[in-house]
Amino acid sequence: MKRRLVIAFVVLLTIWPLAHRAMVAAFNVNPWKLAGWAMFCIPNPKTSTQTYGLTTSGRRIRFEMRPEDQFDLSLYDYRRQILGELAPPPDRLAEQILSRHPELAGVGVVVYQYHLDPETALLRWESEEGAARR
Repeated sequence: MKRRLVIAFVVLLTIWPLAHRAMVAAFNVNPWKLAGWAMFCIPNPKTSTQTYGLTTSGRRIRFEMRPEDQFDLSLYDYRRQILGELAPPPDRLAEQILSRHPELAGVGVVVYQYHLDPETALLRWESEEGAARR
């Protein structure tokens, strides 16, 4: 029994770095997190999230975010920085913020994150946008 556990542990320890690297490449997961060794592939990635309000005509406007909105935004940034595209889409964050702002016709969220482009071996910023409307 003990021997089987040791063998299983060694097999998992051998496979996990390859699986982690595949997740980094496929889903833009943070290579510095989740106990992987893919951290030697790129610098620690950063995530930046911006929000905006939408008028009934669809024009983007600034709005005052509440402390709850700031907390949700920080939590989403943290999760997105670790999980990459495995994190929930920004539409969900937009829906949460919109539920607290009846004065807005909609809320948009833009997530900026960089990753290593496998073709050029350069760091490239990508953006993903989500929105929620009434």
